[in-house]
Amino acid sequence: MLVLLLPAKVTAVEMSPEIETALALCARCAALPDEEVPAAAKTVHLLVEKLEAARNPADKVWLFRLKRCGSFLAYRAEAAADGEKKPAQ
Repeated sequence: MLVLLLPAKVTAVEMSPEIETALALCARCAALPDEEVPAAAKTVHLLVEKLEAARNPADKVWLFRLKRCGSFLAYRAEAAADGEKKPAQ
């Protein structure tokens, strides 16, 4: 069997500071206070909209990660809002 090892043409995709900040929010989402979660969810959502509007193929990986993160942040925001509405027992 003959195997040729050819270098793959890969270009590095630079992460913008906005994306880096949003992903950092996601990384520490579980430790965020409930008051900060809705603002973090909105930040991620706006960045997702911005990247989708740009339609840059290189941003697909970031979009995937940010959408998953945004979903988790939205869940946390909803859970925090539900917790405020429930009376203390």
